[in-house]
Amino acid sequence: MPPQLYRHHCSHCNVAFNTYDTEKKFCTDSCECLYKCAQKARQKSFLKSQGEIFPCSHCGNLFKRGNKYKRYCNQACQIAHAVDVKRQKVIDKYRKKTCPMCSEEFVANERRKYCSYICSNKKAKEDLADRQEARRIEKTGDPVKKRRLLPYHVLNVIEERKRLSEAWNRLT
Repeated sequence: MPPQLYRHHCSHCNVAFNTYDTEKKFCTDSCECLYKCAQKARQKSFLKSQGEIFPCSHCGNLFKRGNKYKRYCNQACQIAHAVDVKRQKVIDKYRKKTCPMCSEEFVANERRKYCSYICSNKKAKEDLADRQEARRIEKTGDPVKKRRLLPYHVLNVIEERKRLSEAWNRLT
């Protein structure tokens, strides 16, 4: 017995075609591929339509997001936001500052305090001289130089030490 010929309609283009297969739904392989691609697109659009409406993190336009992790309405906004964030990090890192030694304005990162090594070294030498003077005064007990040369926080420490030692002497 010869095989039976069946008449079907293509599920994609709705064209009538003849086939020996009882379950064939498409007239050609390309129609099958196009139908499956369109079906996937319909599923994606359905999923997107099920998502909630959120503002884009970059431009603020409202969009329906397909999953809870999507933050941008399109890839261009995502790239533009990444560029803006990187630019802002560079701007935040380098700012205008004023040197505490010479009062000169300069641009530097957040860790730098002085405009040059010269000012930094001057400050280090001054701090060293202050510490040495504080030790000398503590040993000799010269109050006149102490008040004139030392910063207030060093004076407070020295006065507190003297007060504690006097209290200790009274107790013993």
